[in-house]
Amino acid sequence: MPKDLKDHLNELLKDTTDFAKDELINFISEAKGDSTDFVKRIGELTEKNVKRLALGKITRDEFKELMEDLLDLNKMQFHKISSDSKVRAQKIVNGITDLVLNKLLSLL
Repeated sequence: MPKDLKDHLNELLKDTTDFAKDELINFISEAKGDSTDFVKRIGELTEKNVKRLALGKITRDEFKELMEDLLDLNKMQFHKISSDSKVRAQKIVNGITDLVLNKLLSLL
């Protein structure tokens, strides 16, 4: 393999690796922040509902319904994170594809 081509391939490997690493780091950081805020809010709502039940402001049936609503919110958050993961994975694929195509075009 000619040295020039080998240099281009090594540069491409470094660029694609750096791109994917940066995207994953950003995604994980964003997901952690979103999840922390979400968990905190769910905890606050749970505590509020338990206090309302204990004070007799809501019935057991109302409490059960409120807790089922929180469970639904948890499921929606899970699906959001799952969708976000798929979008980010596609962004990585598209970015790597662009890097490869641009490198190949630069060699022409």
